[in-house]
Amino acid sequence: MQVSLPALTQDEPHPGLRVLAVIIIALIALFTAASLLAPVTGQSQKHADGTIDIPVGP
Repeated sequence: MQVSLPALTQDEPHPGLRVLAVIIIALIALFTAASLLAPVTGQSQKHADGTIDIPVGP
């Protein structure tokens, strides 16, 4: 079974690459936001071995 999607441009790369790029960018943005918000809230504790304690709940 083959599914054809309309291409935005003629020289567009493989559609799977675009999906993969969007996923990677979303993950990078998510980790960046998490690392920026962690020091602001002051609730997460990072240890010397690299592990992080994240309190859950009130």
